[in-house]
Amino acid sequence: MRFGPVPLHQAEGRVLAHNVMAPDGRRLLRKGRRLDEDALATIRTTGMSEVWVAQLEAGDVHEDEAAAAIAGLLGGPGLDVSPPHQARVNLTAAQSGVVRVRIEALLALNRIAGVTVATPPPDRWVEKGARAATVKILPYALPAAAMEAAVAAARGGAVVRVDPLLREEVALILVGAPIAESPRLQSMLEAIRQRVARYEASVRWVDRVPPRPRGIGQVLTARLAEGAKVVVVAGETAIMDPDDIIPRGLREGGVQVERYGVPVDPGHLLLLGYGGEVPILGAPGCIQGSLPDAVDLLLPRLLVGERLTSSDLVALGAGGLLASPRRR
Repeated sequence: MRFGPVPLHQAEGRVLAHNVMAPDGRRLLRKGRRLDEDALATIRTTGMSEVWVAQLEAGDVHEDEAAAAIAGLLGGPGLDVSPPHQARVNLTAAQSGVVRVRIEALLALNRIAGVTVATPPPDRWVEKGARAATVKILPYALPAAAMEAAVAAARGGAVVRVDPLLREEVALILVGAPIAESPRLQSMLEAIRQRVARYEASVRWVDRVPPRPRGIGQVLTARLAEGAKVVVVAGETAIMDPDDIIPRGLREGGVQVERYGVPVDPGHLLLLGYGGEVPILGAPGCIQGSLPDAVDLLLPRLLVGERLTSSDLVALGAGGLLASPRRR
């Protein structure tokens, strides 16, 4: 692509490089337009004798075509792709779920001169219709070599996809005083219901048990037998140690604790374990608040069927500072 000024009598058929404005500030012509006789006549009314243009050469791919082609390479399951407009294509979530990104492939695409691809933070919940990626081509055309590089960068499968909800039925175990006597547990109950509903799942079972490990283990065993897909355990006090009441109760129920404590603020005092294939989330006390916390980073991923490891939780530290309270 050649880019630069040309006399008006040589500009027909080329792409207008910059907006053409009237003396009063009105836009007469939008950049990116192919110049025809009518457009050139409009430009002459401004007194201009030359205009900056882009001229596509053999092998160049127009910006809209390039954006559509790269979006086609990029998008995987769970995405709708918009028509190109002004060198941009948006990929939106066809259903609510967790956005997945192949980081190395994304980086390779963004290293190509003139190509930009942006996504939400990986492994975060996106609602149906929300943008899961946007492709924007910067010049008015990409050379054939850039398109070949894009094909190579995206090789290996979808770069972006949205995983849908798989585990819809959640069991909630509240550990502490009877609910009628505990405003704190009542607050937690409502907060967790809202949190689960935000991710389009539902709390099917609610159990209230006293702070004794054996009782926690018995209730947990029963709910797993009944088909709970995710279990959230919350107490009047946060889990302060791997040998605290709730972790002991989980072990009574046959749970293998994956990790206690995560590098996320708020939400440090979170526990994750598994009863077979069912994830068990020991909620931090901040779950009853309104700020995003560690539960928001983990619960959506568990609901779409991902099995998280201790290494996955350790990796949350980069980006784990979710809020900045006045005092810590």
